Amino acid sequence: MKIKESLKIIFFTILLSCFFTATAWANTNYHKHMVAFTDTDIPLHAVAKHVVVIGGNVHIAGTVTDEVVVLDGDVTLKNTARITDRVVVIGGNVLTEDGAKIGKGIFRLGGHLNRTNGLATAIFLLALLWFAKLAISLILILIPTILAWGWGRQAEELSEIIDHGIIKTIVAGMLGYMAILLVDALLIISVIGIPVALIGSILVLLATALGFSGLCLSVSRCISFNRPDSNSIFVSTLYGSVLLVLTINMPLVGFLVLLLSGAVSFGGVIMKIFNQHYGKN
Repeated sequence: MKIKESLKIIFFTILLSCFFTATAWANTNYHKHMVAFTDTDIPLHAVAKHVVVIGGNVHIAGTVTDEVVVLDGDVTLKNTARITDRVVVIGGNVLTEDGAKIGKGIFRLGGHLNRTNGLATAIFLLALLWFAKLAISLILILIPTILAWGWGRQAEELSEIIDHGIIKTIVAGMLGYMAILLVDALLIISVIGIPVALIGSILVLLATALGFSGLCLSVSRCISFNRPDSNSIFVSTLYGSVLLVLTINMPLVGFLVLLLSGAVSFGGVIMKIFNQHYGKN
């Protein structure tokens, strides 16, 4: 019990540390949204979340924690540039120095745009990106809640497995994902194996979704520190999913939390199957 309580304290200490760390970035060197219609420079040690530039060139030596969108302009990424998401350039070129890091790659369309079309395209792209993030956040809240409502007993069991072995579930989830990727890579070599790989990937997603419901339930109950709670599994899972989604949407640490959540979720399902076959708790 002491180990379990210690893990809970460590978990929430990390969450609080992430929150205050993200808050600390909100200083003179941190700009949440940058929208400009002229040349823009993000110097070394400066941090921005969104960068949108229309009709100007962008020089980045600092860090951008989300997208860089440039219309009718060129982008220069210095060797110290760090882009967490992707770089979208329409009507311009991209110059990347050795050492620059881009999390999700570069999307570029050549040609030149006039200012009016560029502004309309920028607004459309931003709206599309924000809508996609909102949709993903709602899915991450609704799916585990619905699964907990329909399969409450399974969510309860997964929650207990996660509570009793958070490290084991993380390791099991990571190893499970690597094994699935390896098997899929071997299957897609042949045409016959592609449908099998697709079905297997869908089953993994479903297993991860079910495991995520158990994780949300576990997080919600960790907050109460085992105090008697009259909330149903459905409501508790909803609370936990909202907290996790808020953490996932935090800058800098959200992507890491998402990866760990996926590993714990899939690992919980693997541990449940293992326990059923070998009778171990």
